[in-house]
Order: sequence, then C-alpha cells, then structure tokens
Amino acid sequence: MFTISDIKIGIRLFLGFGLVLTCAIVLLVLGLWRMSELQDGTNFIVNEKVSSLRIANDMREGGMSLALTVRKVANPTDAMESERESKRLVTILGNYAKSEETLRTLSTTREGRDAWTKAAERKQAITPVIAKIRKLVDDGNYFDGALVLKNEFLPVHEKWMESLGVLADFQEKEMKRVYDASQLSYKSARTWMFLVGLLTIALGVFVSWYITRTITVPLQHAGNIADTIANGDLTAVIEASTRDEAGKLVTSLKTMQGNLVNTVNRIKQSTETIATASREIASGNADLSSRTESQASS
Repeated sequence: MFTISDIKIGIRLFLGFGLVLTCAIVLLVLGLWRMSELQDGTNFIVNEKVSSLRIANDMREGGMSLALTVRKVANPTDAMESERESKRLVTILGNYAKSEETLRTLSTTREGRDAWTKAAERKQAITPVIAKIRKLVDDGNYFDGALVLKNEFLPVHEKWMESLGVLADFQEKEMKRVYDASQLSYKSARTWMFLVGLLTIALGVFVSWYITRTITVPLQHAGNIADTIANGDLTAVIEASTRDEAGKLVTSLKTMQGNLVNTVNRIKQSTETIATASREIASGNADLSSRTESQASS
C-alpha cells in the first residue's frame, strides 16, 4: 500500500511547504480581493451615493429658493427688486436643470428613476405657472400675479417639494443600504480571512508534525538497527517499512547485516578447519615422536 512515507524526503518537504505557501497565497489573494471590493464600495458611496444625496438636497433647496423668488417677483417692493429677482429666478432654474440632469445619470435603480421621474414631472407642471406669473408681472398686473401665486403656484409647488423630499429620502436610504452592504462585505471578508488564516496555521502545524514524524521515526529505527549491529547482535530481524531514503538506509543495514553474518560464518568455518588441521598435525607429530623413540631404542 502506497503511503506518504514512500515519497522521497525532499519531495515530501517540498509538498508540505508548498501546501502551506498555497494557503498563504490564497489568504493574500482573498485579502486583496476583499480590499478591492471594499475600495470599490467606498468609491461608489463617495462618488455616487453621497453626490446623489447632495444633489437631491440641492434640488430641494433650489425648489424652496424658487418659491421665495417667485413670491418676490409677484409682490416686489419696487421695480428694481422685480428685475433682480427675475434674473435670480433664471439662475435658479438653470442650476436646477443641471442638477436634475446630473441626478438622472446617477439614478441607476428602478426606484431611483421612478422618484426622479415623479419630481421631473411635477417640476414641468410648475414651469408654465411660473411663466404665467412672470407675464402678468411684466404686464404690470401684480394683483392677478399674486392670485396665480396663491391659487395655482403654491399647490403645485407643494406637490413638487413633496416629490423632491421623496427623492432626497430615497437617496439617503440608498446610501445607507450601500453602506450596510459594504459593512456586511467587510464582516464577511474578515470572517473568511480569519478562517483561512486558522486553516493555514492548522495545516502548517499538522504538516510540520506529520512530515517530521515520517522522517524522524524511520531514522530512529535505522539508528537502533545500527546500534544493535554495533553491539554484535546479528540476529535482529530487519525489515524496511518505507521506500524513501530512510527505507533505503534500513535496506542497506539489512544487507550489511547479511554480509557480516556470512563473513562471521566463513571465519568460523575457517577457524574449524584450522583447528582440525592443528589436531591432525599434533597427532602426526605424536606418532612421529613415538616411532622415533622406537627406532632409537632399536
């Protein structure tokens, strides 16, 4: 059965560090991606939603200023004030038109476009009333101008301001919604980065422990075998449990043990042969000595 201990130590270390580095890279990419999302959300809030809310408030303030200016145009204290307020009225309408067009381009949601359309329709309804008042004033008919202001302009203006209030409230709610979404994205990013960080630490600790164990345990086993052989015990059963460098070392020790056993056996056989020859020589010497003595006696 193939196990991780069968992989070479160098490859094993490379895979372990590679796994930890991969998790670190994932954590880095996740952090950069979430930071980019948060930056985009911040830019969206600042450049679009805050601008939309500011423009909507400017339009509402412009509507209030318009009512005050029309009132002064219809009931001027003198001719100079009437002329001055008429010019100011043109400026207010021009600024309002620019703000209205800018907000139209920033209104991307259906609800936002509906609120903008409602305000635009009511503003269009008030435009002919303003023109009517200005014509009456230009003709010197201030009394009818004041009546039109009271009976026609103020009711339409009230509805217009109501629609501008709805538009401003929507922009404020939309900005809060985007802000809440940005906060949710931040919390999600923080949670994921925390989890990936914990996973990286846990994997790093486990991989370090496991790879260290798969290296040190076989080496300790090989060291014990070497100590046994060094102490003269050649009877130990040696089996390699892995196929890595430590397993090859154990296999080499097994081969060395076998060679030592064969060498010792050959030495024992040679010793026995020498002992037999020595006994035979001693026996021959004794026989030769006996025959020499017999000859000497004769």
